Amino acid sequence: MAFSLRDMDDITKLMFILLISVIVYFLAIVVFKPLIIPVDATPSHTVAMGDHMMNFTNPYSSTLNAVGILLAVFVGFLISLKMRAAKKGKIDELNILKKALSQDEKKIVEEITKVGEITQDSLRFRLNWSKAKLSAIIGNLDRMNVIQRERQGKTYNIFLSKKN
Repeated sequence: MAFSLRDMDDITKLMFILLISVIVYFLAIVVFKPLIIPVDATPSHTVAMGDHMMNFTNPYSSTLNAVGILLAVFVGFLISLKMRAAKKGKIDELNILKKALSQDEKKIVEEITKVGEITQDSLRFRLNWSKAKLSAIIGNLDRMNVIQRERQGKTYNIFLSKKN
């Protein structure tokens, strides 16, 4: 299974951004420490790797932490823009697709979009349609590769095609 930013829910995306930001912060501390803190600094400030993390007691530590924090925020912002663009692209594709669908097909796609994945029986009850009508429309959407169906017992799980 391929890793995709599109398939993540909002909480997972937020946690991913935070994780990457924290990693960038630590990397910035490691990379920029030799550049910002002079070699002739007092030994108490160069004893261990972690002594400068979130330490704003002297100008060198403050500068190092400011650089790390700014870089982490910047990278987190760039990742969030990338995720937003991926989501916007997915919405745009779906809106273009909806223009070619009938009203009934649009209703089905909208319901599936709301919940992500739904059983055919649940969809029938939500829309208050007959089994025959729903089955025919879902069959058309499946043939057009708008949705995908997976057999589950006596019904189907329905979700938007991975291409959309």
